[in-house]
Amino acid sequence: MVAFHAIVLLSANRAYSGEANETEDKIRQTLDANGMSIVRPTFATWIVIIEKILKHFRDALGGDADDEARVRRSFASLNRIGVTRLISSEVVQKFKEINIKRNEWVGHSGYMGSSQLRV
Repeated sequence: MVAFHAIVLLSANRAYSGEANETEDKIRQTLDANGMSIVRPTFATWIVIIEKILKHFRDALGGDADDEARVRRSFASLNRIGVTRLISSEVVQKFKEINIKRNEWVGHSGYMGSSQLRV
């Protein structure tokens, strides 16, 4: 679900005219700074992507009527209530809570590469 949400937001970000490249650069910088990569994304990678794009869209939605129209168009003309739900800060907070519980669960061992498995 978190990966799907991130991909929907990435798609909307690309459809948004204006600062898509700038937002993606910020995502890339944050991922690089934290040793993360989209090549082998973790739950936390998707959360970083969501956080950066949500901030961008919340800022734009708080702008003038033209900004709001561009944001809505990015989400295939979804109404303001629908867009607001998708970009709610509560969404990312829930994903973070799920990540914490997931990491604390004994059955979750995380990703192990083939070189680690051979040891």
